Amino acid sequence: MKITIYNYGYKPGQKISLEIECKGEGTKENPLIIEPSDKIPKNFIVRGYKYNLVLKGFKLRYILVENCQNITIEHTELTRLRMDHCSKIAIRNFTCFSRLTLYRCEDVTIETSFIAQLRLFKASDNSITNNYIIRLMEIGSKNNGMELNDITKVQRSISLNYLVTEYARRFAWLFMGYIIITISSIPFISFGDNFKLRLIIASVPISMFGVLIGVFVAVLINKAIIRPVIIRRNKRLIEKEKTINN
Repeated sequence: MKITIYNYGYKPGQKISLEIECKGEGTKENPLIIEPSDKIPKNFIVRGYKYNLVLKGFKLRYILVENCQNITIEHTELTRLRMDHCSKIAIRNFTCFSRLTLYRCEDVTIETSFIAQLRLFKASDNSITNNYIIRLMEIGSKNNGMELNDITKVQRSISLNYLVTEYARRFAWLFMGYIIITISSIPFISFGDNFKLRLIIASVPISMFGVLIGVFVAVLINKAIIRPVIIRRNKRLIEKEKTINN
C-alpha cells in the first residue's frame, strides 16, 4: 500500500509530495510500516492520516506530524519532532537531540525515550513515563501524567529568563547589523557640516536594510554555530545517560 508524505523545506527541483510503498494494511493488527529508504528526505511531513501507521528505524533531522491519529514512532533518532493537533499517538524507544513539541495534542504516550527538550503547548491527557528529559516546558497544558521520569529542568510559564535566553541571543546580531550599516553609510551622504542632520537622514532610509541584514546574520549565526553547539551538548548528555542505563 502507498501513502503520501510531504517534503519539508523542499528546494527547487525537488518534489513537494512523495508516494512511499509501505508494508501492512493500516489496521490495528496489521499497521502500515514506514521504514528508512533512499526515497525519504531527511525532513518530511506526515499529514491527515487516521489509520494505524508505524514509523521506525529512522535517523533523520525533522519530522512534522499534522492532524493524525493512531501513529506509532519507535526505535528512531531525530533532531526534532513536532506534532500538531494529533491524538492516539505512541512514542517509544525514541531519541530526540533538540526538541519534541506537542501542540494541542491529546492521548499521546511517550515512554522509554531520551529527549533533550519536551515542549507541551496546550496539550492534555497525555502519558509521559520512564523517560530521560533534559528540559520540560509545559505551557497551557493539563492532565498530563508524569511518572518515573528523570527530568533535569521544568518550566511551566513563559518567564523573563526564557525570553532572554531563547530570543535575545537571536536578535543581538539584528541590532548590531543595523548600527554597523547606519554608521558606515554616513560618510557617503553629504549634508554639509551638520553631523546630527547627516546621522538622522542617513539612518532613516537605511534602517530597514540594516534590520534585514541583522535578521539574516542572526539566523545564520543561530543555524551555523549556536544550534549545532547545543545539539552536540545534548547528544553528549543523552549518550552518557544511555551508557549509564545500559
